[in-house]
Amino acid sequence: MLKVSQKLLVSRFLTRMGDQAWDFALPVTVAFLFPNQLSLVAAIFFATKAGLFLLQPRVAALIDQWSRWHTAMAGVVVQLLSVLFVAVCLVLLVEQPEVVHGGSNLSGLSVGLLVAIACGSIASSLGSGVMDIAVGQDWLPLVIEKQQLSTVNSQVKRLDLLTEVVAPVISGVLLSLHFESLPLAGLILVALWNALSFVPELILLRSVFSSSSELKTLNITVAEERAGSFLDGLLFGWRDFFSHPVALSMVA
Repeated sequence: MLKVSQKLLVSRFLTRMGDQAWDFALPVTVAFLFPNQLSLVAAIFFATKAGLFLLQPRVAALIDQWSRWHTAMAGVVVQLLSVLFVAVCLVLLVEQPEVVHGGSNLSGLSVGLLVAIACGSIASSLGSGVMDIAVGQDWLPLVIEKQQLSTVNSQVKRLDLLTEVVAPVISGVLLSLHFESLPLAGLILVALWNALSFVPELILLRSVFSSSSELKTLNITVAEERAGSFLDGLLFGWRDFFSHPVALSMVA
Protein backbone atom coordinates (compact mmCIF):
# COMPACT_ATOMS: atom_id res chain seq x y z
CA MET A 1 0.00 0.00 0.00
CA LEU A 2 1.49 3.33 -1.07
CA LYS A 3 1.82 6.14 1.44
CA VAL A 4 0.28 9.54 0.72
CA SER A 5 3.69 11.03 -0.08
CA GLN A 6 4.46 8.14 -2.44
CA LYS A 7 1.14 8.58 -4.24
CA LEU A 8 1.86 12.26 -4.76
CA LEU A 9 5.36 11.50 -6.01
CA VAL A 10 4.14 8.87 -8.46
CA SER A 11 1.43 11.24 -9.68
CA ARG A 12 4.02 13.99 -10.07
CA PHE A 13 6.28 11.59 -11.97
CA LEU A 14 3.50 10.69 -14.41
CA THR A 15 2.62 14.36 -14.94
CA ARG A 16 6.17 15.57 -15.47
CA MET A 17 7.19 12.66 -17.68
CA GLY A 18 4.28 13.35 -20.01
CA ASP A 19 4.91 17.11 -19.97
CA GLN A 20 8.63 16.84 -20.70
CA ALA A 21 8.14 14.22 -23.41
CA TRP A 22 5.52 16.33 -25.18
CA ASP A 23 7.45 19.58 -24.80
CA PHE A 24 10.34 17.88 -26.58
CA ALA A 25 8.25 16.12 -29.23
CA LEU A 26 6.27 19.16 -30.42
CA PRO A 27 9.11 21.45 -31.66
CA VAL A 28 11.04 18.50 -33.07
CA THR A 29 7.99 17.41 -35.08
CA VAL A 30 7.36 20.92 -36.43
CA ALA A 31 11.05 21.17 -37.40
CA PHE A 32 10.75 17.79 -39.11
CA LEU A 33 7.73 18.95 -41.13
CA PHE A 34 9.31 22.30 -42.07
CA PRO A 35 13.10 21.74 -42.12
CA ASN A 36 13.72 24.95 -44.08
CA GLN A 37 11.46 27.14 -41.94
CA LEU A 38 12.77 26.80 -38.40
CA SER A 39 11.32 30.24 -37.67
CA LEU A 40 7.99 28.43 -37.30
CA VAL A 41 9.38 26.53 -34.32
CA ALA A 42 10.55 29.80 -32.79
CA ALA A 43 7.16 31.41 -33.46
CA ILE A 44 5.26 28.58 -31.76
CA PHE A 45 7.66 28.64 -28.81
CA PHE A 46 7.30 32.43 -28.46
CA ALA A 47 3.51 32.27 -28.74
CA THR A 48 3.40 29.58 -26.05
CA LYS A 49 5.54 31.53 -23.61
CA ALA A 50 3.75 34.82 -24.33
CA GLY A 51 0.34 33.20 -23.87
CA LEU A 52 1.51 31.58 -20.64
CA PHE A 53 2.84 34.91 -19.37
CA LEU A 54 -0.43 36.71 -20.10
CA LEU A 55 -2.93 34.02 -19.08
CA GLN A 56 -1.38 32.14 -16.18
CA PRO A 57 -2.07 34.90 -13.59
CA ARG A 58 -5.73 34.92 -14.68
CA VAL A 59 -5.96 31.13 -14.46
CA ALA A 60 -4.26 31.18 -11.04
CA ALA A 61 -6.87 33.66 -9.84
CA LEU A 62 -9.70 31.48 -11.15
CA ILE A 63 -8.53 28.28 -9.48
CA ASP A 64 -8.64 30.06 -6.12
CA GLN A 65 -12.43 29.89 -6.50
CA TRP A 66 -12.59 26.14 -7.21
CA SER A 67 -12.44 23.13 -4.95
CA ARG A 68 -9.10 21.37 -4.79
CA TRP A 69 -10.35 18.23 -6.51
CA HIS A 70 -11.98 20.12 -9.38
CA THR A 71 -8.80 22.15 -9.82
CA ALA A 72 -6.59 19.06 -10.07
CA MET A 73 -9.03 17.30 -12.39
CA ALA A 74 -9.27 20.38 -14.62
CA GLY A 75 -5.48 20.60 -14.89
CA VAL A 76 -5.12 16.96 -15.93
CA VAL A 77 -8.04 17.06 -18.37
CA VAL A 78 -6.85 20.29 -20.01
CA GLN A 79 -3.40 18.79 -20.49
CA LEU A 80 -4.80 15.61 -22.00
CA LEU A 81 -7.24 17.31 -24.37
CA SER A 82 -4.61 19.83 -25.46
CA VAL A 83 -2.10 17.11 -26.32
CA LEU A 84 -4.67 15.12 -28.29
CA PHE A 85 -5.86 18.29 -30.08
CA VAL A 86 -2.33 19.28 -31.10
CA ALA A 87 -1.57 15.72 -32.22
CA VAL A 88 -4.63 15.74 -34.49
CA CYS A 89 -3.59 19.13 -35.92
CA LEU A 90 -0.10 17.80 -36.68
CA VAL A 91 -1.51 14.69 -38.36
CA LEU A 92 -3.66 16.94 -40.56
CA LEU A 93 -0.71 19.24 -41.21
CA VAL A 94 1.53 16.44 -42.47
CA GLU A 95 -1.00 15.75 -45.25
CA GLN A 96 -0.85 19.29 -46.66
CA PRO A 97 0.73 19.62 -50.16
CA GLU A 98 3.46 22.05 -49.09
CA VAL A 99 4.56 19.58 -46.41
CA VAL A 100 4.42 16.56 -48.71
CA HIS A 101 6.28 18.26 -51.57
CA GLY A 102 8.51 20.51 -49.48
CA GLY A 103 7.09 23.84 -50.64
CA SER A 104 7.91 27.08 -48.86
CA ASN A 105 4.54 28.83 -49.28
CA LEU A 106 2.00 27.93 -46.63
CA SER A 107 -1.65 27.57 -47.49
CA GLY A 108 -4.36 29.18 -45.40
CA LEU A 109 -5.25 25.79 -43.91
CA SER A 110 -1.64 25.16 -42.87
CA VAL A 111 -1.41 28.57 -41.23
CA GLY A 112 -4.66 27.89 -39.40
CA LEU A 113 -3.38 24.52 -38.20
CA LEU A 114 -0.15 26.11 -36.96
CA VAL A 115 -2.14 28.74 -35.06
CA ALA A 116 -4.28 25.96 -33.57
CA ILE A 117 -1.10 24.10 -32.56
CA ALA A 118 0.20 27.22 -30.80
CA CYS A 119 -3.12 27.65 -28.97
CA GLY A 120 -3.12 23.99 -27.96
CA SER A 121 0.44 24.34 -26.70
CA ILE A 122 -0.58 27.33 -24.58
CA ALA A 123 -3.50 25.36 -23.11
CA SER A 124 -1.23 22.40 -22.33
CA SER A 125 1.25 24.67 -20.54
CA LEU A 126 -1.57 26.28 -18.56
CA GLY A 127 -2.83 22.85 -17.50
CA SER A 128 0.67 21.93 -16.38
CA GLY A 129 0.90 25.19 -14.43
CA VAL A 130 -2.42 24.49 -12.73
CA MET A 131 -1.15 21.09 -11.58
CA ASP A 132 2.06 22.59 -10.29
CA ILE A 133 0.20 25.24 -8.29
CA ALA A 134 -2.66 23.07 -7.06
CA VAL A 135 -0.79 19.89 -6.15
CA GLY A 136 2.85 20.88 -5.82
CA GLN A 137 2.31 24.08 -3.84
CA ASP A 138 -1.03 23.51 -2.12
CA TRP A 139 -1.66 19.81 -1.51
CA LEU A 140 1.82 18.90 -0.32
CA PRO A 141 1.97 21.25 2.71
CA LEU A 142 -1.45 20.03 3.85
CA VAL A 143 -1.09 16.26 3.54
CA ILE A 144 2.59 15.88 4.47
CA GLU A 145 3.70 16.25 8.07
CA LYS A 146 5.89 19.29 8.73
CA GLN A 147 8.90 17.25 9.78
CA GLN A 148 8.76 15.35 6.48
CA LEU A 149 7.88 18.26 4.21
CA SER A 150 11.45 19.32 3.43
CA THR A 151 12.37 15.73 2.56
CA VAL A 152 9.37 15.31 0.26
CA ASN A 153 10.06 18.68 -1.40
CA SER A 154 13.63 17.63 -2.13
CA GLN A 155 12.33 14.36 -3.59
CA VAL A 156 9.94 16.34 -5.80
CA LYS A 157 12.81 18.50 -7.09
CA ARG A 158 14.97 15.44 -7.80
CA LEU A 159 12.02 13.84 -9.54
CA ASP A 160 11.56 16.92 -11.73
CA LEU A 161 15.25 16.91 -12.68
CA LEU A 162 15.09 13.19 -13.47
CA THR A 163 12.12 13.64 -15.80
CA GLU A 164 13.83 16.56 -17.54
CA VAL A 165 16.64 14.19 -18.49
CA VAL A 166 14.84 10.89 -19.06
CA ALA A 167 11.60 11.97 -20.77
CA PRO A 168 13.22 13.76 -23.76
CA VAL A 169 15.49 10.76 -24.34
CA ILE A 170 12.53 8.35 -24.46
CA SER A 171 10.57 10.83 -26.54
CA GLY A 172 13.48 11.12 -29.00
CA VAL A 173 13.64 7.34 -29.37
CA LEU A 174 9.92 7.22 -30.10
CA LEU A 175 10.16 10.09 -32.59
CA SER A 176 12.82 8.19 -34.51
CA LEU A 177 10.14 5.68 -35.52
CA HIS A 178 9.10 6.56 -39.06
CA PHE A 179 6.86 4.64 -41.44
CA GLU A 180 5.80 5.73 -44.93
CA SER A 181 2.18 4.96 -44.16
CA LEU A 182 2.36 6.70 -40.77
CA PRO A 183 5.05 9.44 -40.80
CA LEU A 184 4.17 10.74 -37.34
CA ALA A 185 4.08 7.36 -35.60
CA GLY A 186 6.48 8.51 -32.89
CA LEU A 187 4.46 11.62 -32.12
CA ILE A 188 1.27 9.56 -31.89
CA LEU A 189 2.99 7.24 -29.42
CA VAL A 190 4.03 10.20 -27.27
CA ALA A 191 0.44 11.49 -27.34
CA LEU A 192 -0.85 8.03 -26.36
CA TRP A 193 1.74 7.98 -23.58
CA ASN A 194 0.13 11.12 -22.16
CA ALA A 195 -3.35 9.69 -22.60
CA LEU A 196 -2.53 6.39 -20.86
CA SER A 197 -0.96 8.17 -17.88
CA PHE A 198 -4.20 10.12 -17.40
CA VAL A 199 -6.08 7.30 -15.63
CA PRO A 200 -3.51 6.26 -12.98
CA GLU A 201 -2.70 9.89 -12.32
CA LEU A 202 -6.31 10.74 -11.52
CA ILE A 203 -6.73 7.55 -9.46
CA LEU A 204 -3.72 8.46 -7.32
CA LEU A 205 -4.85 12.05 -6.84
CA ARG A 206 -8.37 10.90 -5.96
CA SER A 207 -6.95 8.53 -3.36
CA VAL A 208 -4.89 11.33 -1.79
CA PHE A 209 -7.86 13.67 -1.83
CA SER A 210 -10.14 11.11 -0.19
CA SER A 211 -7.65 10.43 2.59
CA SER A 212 -7.41 14.06 3.72
CA SER A 213 -10.25 15.89 5.44
CA GLU A 214 -8.49 19.25 5.00
CA LEU A 215 -8.37 18.87 1.23
CA LYS A 216 -12.11 18.24 1.20
CA THR A 217 -13.17 21.10 3.44
CA LEU A 218 -10.84 23.87 2.32
CA ASN A 219 -10.50 25.59 -1.01
CA ILE A 220 -7.32 27.16 -2.28
CA THR A 221 -7.30 30.66 -0.81
CA VAL A 222 -6.37 33.65 -2.91
CA ALA A 223 -3.58 35.80 -1.52
CA GLU A 224 -4.38 39.47 -1.05
CA GLU A 225 -1.41 40.56 -3.14
CA ARG A 226 -2.82 38.62 -6.10
CA ALA A 227 -6.24 40.22 -5.88
CA GLY A 228 -5.32 43.27 -7.96
CA SER A 229 -5.57 43.60 -11.70
CA PHE A 230 -3.07 42.08 -14.09
CA LEU A 231 -1.80 45.55 -15.03
CA ASP A 232 -1.17 46.42 -11.37
CA GLY A 233 0.81 43.23 -10.93
CA LEU A 234 2.82 43.93 -14.06
CA LEU A 235 3.60 47.52 -13.11
CA PHE A 236 4.16 47.22 -9.39
CA GLY A 237 5.02 43.55 -8.86
CA TRP A 238 8.62 44.19 -9.85
CA ARG A 239 9.19 46.13 -6.64
CA ASP A 240 8.23 43.09 -4.59
CA PHE A 241 10.41 40.90 -6.78
CA PHE A 242 13.55 43.01 -6.44
CA SER A 243 13.05 43.34 -2.70
CA HIS A 244 13.47 39.57 -2.36
CA PRO A 245 16.95 38.43 -1.24
CA VAL A 246 17.41 36.09 -4.21
CA ALA A 247 16.27 38.56 -6.88
CA LEU A 248 19.76 39.42 -8.13
CA SER A 249 20.81 35.78 -8.37
CA MET A 250 17.63 34.98 -10.33
CA VAL A 251 18.33 37.81 -12.77
CA ALA A 252 21.93 36.62 -13.16
